[in-house]
Amino acid sequence: MPDLRFVACFQQPAVVINDQDKVVHHNAAFAHHVGAAEADLAGRSLIALLRPPGGGLSGAGSVAEIAGAQVLTPFAPDTKLRLVCFEGVKADHLEATLEQAIDAVVSIDPQNNVTFFNAAAEALWGYPRDQVLGRNVSQLVPAFMRGDHDAMVNRNRTTGQNRIVGTMREVDIQRADGTAFKVGLTLSKIETGAGICYTAFLKDISAVKAAETRLRQTLEQALDAVVEIDAENRVIFYNPAAERLWGYAASEVLGRNVDMLVPPAHQRNHDELVNRNRRTGINKIVGTSREVEMFRKDGTRRFWRTSWAARPCPDWRTACPQTSWRS
Repeated sequence: MPDLRFVACFQQPAVVINDQDKVVHHNAAFAHHVGAAEADLAGRSLIALLRPPGGGLSGAGSVAEIAGAQVLTPFAPDTKLRLVCFEGVKADHLEATLEQAIDAVVSIDPQNNVTFFNAAAEALWGYPRDQVLGRNVSQLVPAFMRGDHDAMVNRNRTTGQNRIVGTMREVDIQRADGTAFKVGLTLSKIETGAGICYTAFLKDISAVKAAETRLRQTLEQALDAVVEIDAENRVIFYNPAAERLWGYAASEVLGRNVDMLVPPAHQRNHDELVNRNRRTGINKIVGTSREVEMFRKDGTRRFWRTSWAARPCPDWRTACPQTSWRS
């Protein structure tokens, strides 16, 4: 018997039935929906529970024909179990909104099983929702991550350290056809009576990444030296013109603090100067051009004209300065 506790996280009435349409498991919303005590539902016929006294539901010979029901098969075929979801007496406006969202929305329960998978998520991954709902969310991540994914999510639950929750970052996902690509992920955490659930909002950033690649290719060929740093002031881009200008190879610079490229007299305070711009948003140098004295690897001095720009870092929360230099 599979773990059915994920049903408790559904907002709408939900019930698991066997091949005889008998109730095996359900959530509290379903008991309220049919007007029965939760303890009295196990083993009862779903169709009988839904048929009004004295008849009604004409021709409702199977669950699939019951108005308002959506029948899903998220379990292994040999269990012969089905998950039946109902719209409920009152429409769930939030869920209806999320269903129509342009971004993919995926929710998981405390056991990391998928409880919500909207139309945009179906389009993004290429899976129909009946192949995802009720199953472990690890099937949606790249194959090399699946073995550790549950542990990573559960670590957040047990430690409360939100390294991803409340941020936006680029992550890899794998489509049903095996292709992998990057998306922008925002994750939220919700504490319920059944435990901690998560909802992920994912945006296809393929077009953004393609444009970024074209821009990088252009900057690689630029005559001016171009240097870009990340949120920790580490160099993440250093084009051939920069190699010629400073005399350092890219392998000597990438990943290191950018202060190695500034005059010794300014190295000690350089991080604070850059971070102050991030904190205050006061752009004393961003968007300007000025002459500065710089030191090459061999110790020689040159006066260069430099200009600064800033763009969002990959976490979309901080600015990544970019500079260009001309001797």
